[in-house]
Amino acid sequence: MFIKKGIKTMKKVLGIVGTAVTAAVVFAAPVAAQTQPISLNAGVQIAGAGSGQFERRVNANVNQEVLVQFSFANQSGERFSTIAGRVSLPSQLTFVNGSTRLFNRTNPNGMPMNDGITSNWANLGGYGPIDNDGRGTGSVSFRVRANGTGLVCGVNTLNIATSVAGYRDGKVATDAFVAYTAVDVVRQCGTDEGDRLPDTGMGAVMGVAAGAGALATAAGYMLVSRKK
Repeated sequence: MFIKKGIKTMKKVLGIVGTAVTAAVVFAAPVAAQTQPISLNAGVQIAGAGSGQFERRVNANVNQEVLVQFSFANQSGERFSTIAGRVSLPSQLTFVNGSTRLFNRTNPNGMPMNDGITSNWANLGGYGPIDNDGRGTGSVSFRVRANGTGLVCGVNTLNIATSVAGYRDGKVATDAFVAYTAVDVVRQCGTDEGDRLPDTGMGAVMGVAAGAGALATAAGYMLVSRKK
């Protein structure tokens, strides 16, 4: 009697007419969110900024160097025999050779790495589950330079993709997780007619739309499935 009365009241509250409502639907339990097995964060700052904070995006001039860093942590609860990383750069950014360094509990001050991280998956070492003593975490830093190639007049948003994946016993154990950061490079154009956009207002509208899209891309995270 009380259940039927309660359902009838719920129908009135929800504005449902002629539709069957069951207690199972009304009182359904929420679904628990799953933890990503490897967390990944990435940021950028102007090289030489010292202990400056890493941001999702940074403004840079042509030929200026930018320091890129991505950090990861094993949240799976099990050890990964290898966590691998890879970086994808746009053609307008040049990788600075010899700048790659790996930081973890064993190498708190960083150790040099092979620069092949932009062309192949690089072995970042084995990591157990994260704990309060710094185990299970690491980071990689490297520098890039805005080379000025292929830039258009105004602001050019250059996205950097950093990826990590977990392996156990030589086999892929996770998807590849990707984080994006961005470098905004301004090209100052001259007064020649060929360097200026037509004064129709359309260039400004397109620039705002492109900038908003790039910001959403840089702030988000993307999951890319990898098949062995």
